[in-house]
Amino acid sequence: MIARDQNRASVIMWSMSNETPVKPERDNIHHATGAGCARTDPTRLITSALNHVEDTSADVRTLADPLAEALDRDRGSTNILGWYWGRIEDADKMQWKSKYDKPLIMSEFGGGAPFGRHGDADERWTEEYQVSLLSASVADGAEVPNLVGLTPWVLMDFRFPGANVAGCAGLPQSQGVAFGPRAAQAGVLRFAEVLQKDWQRKGK
Repeated sequence: MIARDQNRASVIMWSMSNETPVKPERDNIHHATGAGCARTDPTRLITSALNHVEDTSADVRTLADPLAEALDRDRGSTNILGWYWGRIEDADKMQWKSKYDKPLIMSEFGGGAPFGRHGDADERWTEEYQVSLLSASVADGAEVPNLVGLTPWVLMDFRFPGANVAGCAGLPQSQGVAFGPRAAQAGVLRFAEVLQKDWQRKGK
């Protein structure tokens, strides 16, 4: 893969895995893989999506995946607050920490909605809830130590037992997922408008 894609300017780092369980065997494999990636392409950072956290206290979650020691940059995907767990208002008091002094990218946050479904900002599965949740997540992320970047979740929720969100079963199907790309586009565009207005207000 590196030999094929290393000359593509769009590739900014190599990611070795996505939310893998913490096991010594995994760590050994990824340490060796990371070292091989670095030798093959020393110009890019090595990362991985990690979601193993410890509940340090009621309002503190700490990234505690030993694989982070082998990475140049952690790509945390732990902040699905207000969707798979917790409530939007919990973001104000939630604190995120890491055991490792590494740059962190929050690579998954947000929620979903069918395209064109509207309602109150606290009503799940509406575009208004998407905007409210994304906005709260960005504000929450600003307080995360070592955070250097973030990107919203793709907002397309697959049906599987490991992440059963209430209300998913009643939604229309689109290409095997609970809702399609138009929903993601609508939520992200509305959120982009919110961010733009926020930056304009701060600039005045």
